[in-house]
Parts: sequence; structure tokens; C-alpha cells
Amino acid sequence: MKLNKLKMCVAVLAIVTTASAARADELGGNLGFENPMGALNGVPTDNNWFGFTGPGATGVGQNTINPLTGAQHAEIVIANTGNSFAGIQQIENAITVGSAYSFSFFGKTDGGTFNVGNEYRIEWINSGGAEISRVQLTTPFTNAYTQYTVGGIAPAGAVQLRAVIALQSFQGGNSGTARIDDTSIQGPAVIPEPGSIVLLGLGMVGMVARRRRS
Repeated sequence: MKLNKLKMCVAVLAIVTTASAARADELGGNLGFENPMGALNGVPTDNNWFGFTGPGATGVGQNTINPLTGAQHAEIVIANTGNSFAGIQQIENAITVGSAYSFSFFGKTDGGTFNVGNEYRIEWINSGGAEISRVQLTTPFTNAYTQYTVGGIAPAGAVQLRAVIALQSFQGGNSGTARIDDTSIQGPAVIPEPGSIVLLGLGMVGMVARRRRS
């Protein structure tokens, strides 16, 4: 009998541990660029990538030259143009303040001249469409696909997350091509409160005990 009670306690602990474990849900769309991106320099909508470009010979699009997986990847180009920029962005709505989010992707250069800067970030946007703050990294791309990740906590007032990957030529260089594939934008899953989880586990134990008595 004691052994059976011990087994039931272990079962409750397993339920609580499993249900309480933090997990993340995928929020992004068109993650591998297999579907058409939104209109270039258009207003971004939820769950798709949109390209944006600055003045001069800059460009953003989809290409089949060297995807990491699938048939296509995104391509970002600055060609012999100083003081400009180009990149891709995607927004996610209904952000929960105080929750953790992460953005990752695989990126590489095309193996040619690459003397521009690259940056990737999460921007936190308020209900008026203004940026509250950002978390940005500038780890240099190499000529082999490498995964890059940035993450942060949604600050007070944030209702939207904007994931951005960009090239810029404001610091001396003026040429570079980047290839981007297999993106991911993840946020917290809704999980029961700890008290509710414990009650659920105890309820299951009670059901087992009643069945044994009947």
C-alpha cells in the first residue's frame, strides 16, 4: 500500500513538473521563404517577411541560388552604395508584457566582397506604432550558414514585436550580399498557474484512489 502511495506521489510530481516546464510557441510565418514575401517597402503585416531598402543600388528578394533548406532563401544586397541600408522585417502582434521572446535565423555572405555592416534585432513597438526599445546584435556574418539568435523581455507598453535583419553601409564599406534562411520567432506558451497544476495532479490521484476502493 505504501509503495502504491509513493507511485501516486511520483505521478503527481511528474504532472506538476511537466506542466510547469517553460516552453515556447512558434509565432512567425513564411519561416523558410518558400512563399512570396510581402510587397517591397510595404507596410508589414503579421506572419510574413517584408523587405525594405534605402537609396542607391540596394535590393531585397528571394533567390534559389544557395538555400540552407527548401527551394528558396531571402537575399539582401548593397552594391557599391555608401550611406544606405537594406533588410527584411516581420511583426508579431499581441505581445505579452514581461514575457520572453527570441528571434533566430541562419545567415551567410555570398562569398564575394562583403565590407558592410550587418545587424539583427528585436524592436518593441507600442500601440501608436512607435518603437519603445530594441535588443540588437551585430555578430558578423561569415561565408557559411550560421545560426544567429537575439532575445529579450517585452517591456511595459509593448504590443508588438518587430524582428529585423539588415545590412548597412554607414561605416566605410559599400558592398555586400547576405543570404538568410530558416528563421524562427518564438514566444511563451500559455500554461496553467502553479496552483491549478497542483490541484489537477491531486485530482488525478483522488480519482485513482476512488477507483481502487470501488
